[in-house]
Parts: sequence; structure tokens; C-alpha cells
Amino acid sequence: MSQKLQFSLFKRLFGFAKPYKKYLFVAISATILLAALSPLRPRVIGYIIDHYLIKTKDPDMLLWGSLLVLLMLLLEAVFQVVGTFFSNLLAQSVIRDLRQKVIRHYMKLRVAYFDKNPVGAMVTRVVSDMEAITEVFSSGLMDIAADLLSLVLIVLFMFLTNWQLAFLTLIPVPLLIWATRIFARAMKASFQ
Repeated sequence: MSQKLQFSLFKRLFGFAKPYKKYLFVAISATILLAALSPLRPRVIGYIIDHYLIKTKDPDMLLWGSLLVLLMLLLEAVFQVVGTFFSNLLAQSVIRDLRQKVIRHYMKLRVAYFDKNPVGAMVTRVVSDMEAITEVFSSGLMDIAADLLSLVLIVLFMFLTNWQLAFLTLIPVPLLIWATRIFARAMKASFQ
């Protein structure tokens, strides 16, 4: 029931992003490109070191490889800036629309409602909820998607490079997930 409620709220929240589909598309595209490019850079550096520094000792190819890595770093910076800019633009646009809707709603309420409910509590609730929504749109959702995509690509590169070593590296992951769940429950209890 709780998960269904959260999903319906999330779906309603994304309804406010519909007028800003272009911002969302640009932010998601930049995030995907950044998530794909970041794990690729160490692989390119490894290839350059193995082939142009150790095997062939070709200074010209080493220079071109270094320039390629520099270009990749510049592209990562551009994708990071573009993704952050458009996700923040999306978040602020959605928040502006939400604030206008909340103000219109409060203006329609009867004065008796404000006599029964403390205004300070309502303002605090609205401000904290708006901050949480801003965090979801500006960085939370994009960061989670980028991190998941990067993680998948890193694990894929690990298995392509050496599957035995990759398997050994991933053995402690279930233990880490279990420890994280315990820590999350403890933090939730202490936070409440």
C-alpha cells in the first residue's frame, strides 16, 4: 500500500514536469552521456599505457592518446555542467508552478482553517516539502540514474577485462547490501 501510494505521488509530481519536457530530455541525455563516458576513460588510459607507453613506446601515439583523454575530460565537464544546469532549471520551473498552485489553494481556504491550524507549521511543511521536491528534480533522480548506469558499465568492463577477478571483486557485495540495510534502518529510527 505504501509503495503504491509513493508511486502515485511520484507520478503526480512528474505531471508538473510535462510542460518542461525539453529540459528533462536535455538533462537526461547529458546524464546518460556522462555516465557512459566516465567509466570509459580508465579503459582508454589503460589501453594507452599498455600499447603506446609499454609495448610500442611511440611518443606520437602517446601524445594523441593523452589528447584523447583530455578531450574526454572536457566532454565530461561539459556534460556535467549541461546536466546540472538543465536539471536545476527543470526543478526551479516545477517548484515555481507548485508554489503558485499551493498559494492559490491557500487563498481559497476559509479563515476558520487558519484559526484551527498553526500558520507556522503550515509554512514549515510547505517549505520543507518544496525543498525535498527540488532535490528530487535537481539532483536526486539524475544522480541515481547516472550512478546506476555507471555502475552497470563498470561491472561490464570488469567482466570483459577479467571475469575471474571481477567475480572475486563482487563476492562481498551481498554483505555490503545487508550491512547497508541494517544501517539504513538504524538511521531511519534515529532520524524519526
